[in-house]
Amino acid sequence: ESHAHARSLNLQAHALTQRLHEVESELQDIDRSRLQAEARADMLAKEAEEAEQKVRNLCGKLRESEHAKAQAQSRLAFLELESKAETERIVQLEEALDAEKSSKALEVGPDATFPSQEEQAKHAVFDQDSADKSSSSRLQEMQHRVQELEER
Repeated sequence: ESHAHARSLNLQAHALTQRLHEVESELQDIDRSRLQAEARADMLAKEAEEAEQKVRNLCGKLRESEHAKAQAQSRLAFLELESKAETERIVQLEEALDAEKSSKALEVGPDATFPSQEEQAKHAVFDQDSADKSSSSRLQEMQHRVQELEER
């Protein structure tokens, strides 16, 4: 009887030892999972910090871009005014030249030869076209720069 009791105790001890090993293994699995979760949390925190820094950098670039856009628009407005003033100046110069030619025509006399009105008109149109093209190309350049800044 005591031999059977000892054998029963021995089987119970073996079963408890086996269960203890299973529980220790489960605890190790839980500990590994906890360490992995902590490592993942640290990695996510680092990624969040990097994302926040990128957002701050992009916001700074956006402010710079908006400032550059405002400057470009201001410069464009200035160039448009300058172009308009230049066109007015050309018209005034042409009028002064016409007046001077009329004055000289009276001084030289009726037999003098001058370029025909058609030739004078061609030169005036050519001069006006050149001034318009120059102003237009500067205006287009500024509009292109404004568009680039807006796209950024």
